[in-house]
Amino acid sequence: MENILYEIGVRFDPLMIIPVILAAVILSAPLILEKICKKQLINLNIRLINIISVSLTLIIITVTTVFAISSVREYKALMDAYQSGEYLTVTGFVENFTPMQNKGNGEESFTIDGIYFSYESGFDYGYNEPSAEGGVITGNGQYLKIGYVEYGGVNKIVYIEEPSRE
Repeated sequence: MENILYEIGVRFDPLMIIPVILAAVILSAPLILEKICKKQLINLNIRLINIISVSLTLIIITVTTVFAISSVREYKALMDAYQSGEYLTVTGFVENFTPMQNKGNGEESFTIDGIYFSYESGFDYGYNEPSAEGGVITGNGQYLKIGYVEYGGVNKIVYIEEPSRE
């Protein structure tokens, strides 16, 4: 009997809200500065601060939009391949396992039957949970079936199963 350890799905990364918070802080900065300057009787060019604030916010929104579009494309490609069954599989023992060196920083990698996989914890779609953070791939010798999609020259894991060895 197989044991499904991972399937790609919808996930929300709380770090994605940082650009929104940053834009809100930058947009509210002129109002806060204006109130502080009135209390301190400091003469400040609020119009210039407004222009800088709006410019920085537009830059943040543009960069965030570019990253969001890229992320949506990757997610859609992986999900479409998984849901339609158009992904590759490899079954075998985990070999050449290299755990993440610093928790939350760096990559983890391994091979199964000569197929190389690597991932980092973070924004990537597909499996990306290192063993140090509770991931299901923990070391050499595990017998796994991996479903994967080649995306951008990288094997992205969309499915992990622990098959029975009968």
